[in-house]
Amino acid sequence: MTGGDWNKDNAFRKDMDWSYEDLEIKEHFKKLARIRKEHIALRRGIQKELYVDRNTYAFLRMHPEEEVIAVFNNSEEEQNKDIPVKGSNLIKDKTILKDLMSDQTYTVNQNKLKLTLKPKEAKILAIKRPINSV
Repeated sequence: MTGGDWNKDNAFRKDMDWSYEDLEIKEHFKKLARIRKEHIALRRGIQKELYVDRNTYAFLRMHPEEEVIAVFNNSEEEQNKDIPVKGSNLIKDKTILKDLMSDQTYTVNQNKLKLTLKPKEAKILAIKRPINSV
């Protein structure tokens, strides 16, 4: 790639333009930034893939203080999925996880998360290590 080619490509790598007035998108990005800031597993955790198919992707982020599962529906249609929970130190059968996007809770049953994802929906499910368990 020549310098000229890089300059053409660089036009697509600009910072996010926050000057527009779409407050819904702006608030969504602020929420995502806050969630990332508040959850060390999202910043420094080890990532393990849990599930992947044509429309759905799920991974686990593990940190000694907490674990987070992120699940994404890239389809234009609702998806019903059983996401296997494997390789976790904190998330076991009967663990209750909170979706940081919606505040809904989900329970792990038979080492699976049964989820319904709306079109293009993401869920960020977290559990913190209890303070007295270290």
